[in-house]
Amino acid sequence: MTTTPWEEKSVEERRQIRFEKWLNPESISFASESVRSEYQQRVQRVIDAIELKKTPDRVPTLSPAGLLPCFLYDRSCRDAMYDIDLAIELWERFAREYPADLTKIPGTMGIGNALEILDYGLYKWPGFGLPDNVGFQATELETMKVEDYRILVEDPTDMWLRRQIPRSFGALEALSGLPSLTHLVEIPQVRMLAAFGRPEVAGALKKLIRAGEELLESNRKLGVLTQKLIGEVGTTLSAGGGAKAPFDVLADTLRGTNQMMFDMYRHKEKIEEAVDRITPLQINAGVSGVNASGNPLVFIPLHKGADGFMSDEQFSQLYWPSLKDLIDGLVAEGCVPFLFAEGGYNSRLDYLNELANGTTLWLFDQTDMAEAKQKVGKNVCIAGNVPSGLMITGSADQVDDYCRKLIDECAPGGGYILAAGVIIDEGKADTTRSMMDAAMKYGNY
Repeated sequence: MTTTPWEEKSVEERRQIRFEKWLNPESISFASESVRSEYQQRVQRVIDAIELKKTPDRVPTLSPAGLLPCFLYDRSCRDAMYDIDLAIELWERFAREYPADLTKIPGTMGIGNALEILDYGLYKWPGFGLPDNVGFQATELETMKVEDYRILVEDPTDMWLRRQIPRSFGALEALSGLPSLTHLVEIPQVRMLAAFGRPEVAGALKKLIRAGEELLESNRKLGVLTQKLIGEVGTTLSAGGGAKAPFDVLADTLRGTNQMMFDMYRHKEKIEEAVDRITPLQINAGVSGVNASGNPLVFIPLHKGADGFMSDEQFSQLYWPSLKDLIDGLVAEGCVPFLFAEGGYNSRLDYLNELANGTTLWLFDQTDMAEAKQKVGKNVCIAGNVPSGLMITGSADQVDDYCRKLIDECAPGGGYILAAGVIIDEGKADTTRSMMDAAMKYGNY
């Protein structure tokens, strides 16, 4: 019996293969058949909600936690940033006490030492530039100059290695003095590698090795945690890969918000060329994560496309085309794009009907959920938007009432996942429990 090569399989066949791997992970040893069954029920519940073919047995839930376990268990966010063992302890406890159909295990915890070794400049975090119990803040550094657009399009790796990375990591600034390695094509050019012997470059590489050792151990322990939670608790992780909207790679990581606002008026053609070049790189990033994890969900946070940041004309010209190409590229590989629409997407909803039916999941923050259900609920799975403010300052009864109304509006016919509008850092046990329980109380079909 011959097996059809991957490239000859249809999109639907590829997606079903990935769903099957998600339902039956080869690397997991389940503690019991009941745990395996509970895990598979959670996965199937989410699949049914996403595909819009079959109504799930009940409304699925998405864990709201960011730094929330630190607040629930009265531990410092800074300590969890710098102590991977503490971070794992908190996350295991949270996953066991607040089970969800999709649980996020944040990769930002336990990496403070590595970030500090490298003097990472794109963010501030608890204990580094911020008080110990304050969430992450972007610094909006300009790590790519306007003249670098050409280099980005011609050779993205060279742009990252000799420009973006040295400007993002203070400890790696010396890498800006390296020659372009794409010039290394013949024996005389070997001499250019002498640059790696410079004391400042050697020092940067030593710090990179130190940070790598920290991250290697952190990754190992995080991997043990995820295997344990899946095998012992039946936890289902909320993503297997990650990617970013190509425009957001420019606006978040490279140019910064301020410069990007000017570029939208001064350098539209450069932006269009750049996002076209970035798109296949982000598709590859998402697919690589899915291949490694066996989980088909690719998490994509959306930042600069929200209502109010740009006009609809700018969105339709500069943001949506490359984002749609990213989504379509991931879908073509059998992956499920999981898009987190921060802010409001009320004026963008109609665009979502351009996507293939039953192939994506959209988590909404401040979008009108009744309108979202009406406009796009037959085409895409929607999730959200329990307000973070309500979770932090409201009562358990208020959260319960809000969730009940959301379920009444969004759940009919399937295609809805109960979730907070954003990842919750601060929070309370009673409101967290109220949100997680609401799906059990009101979400049965």
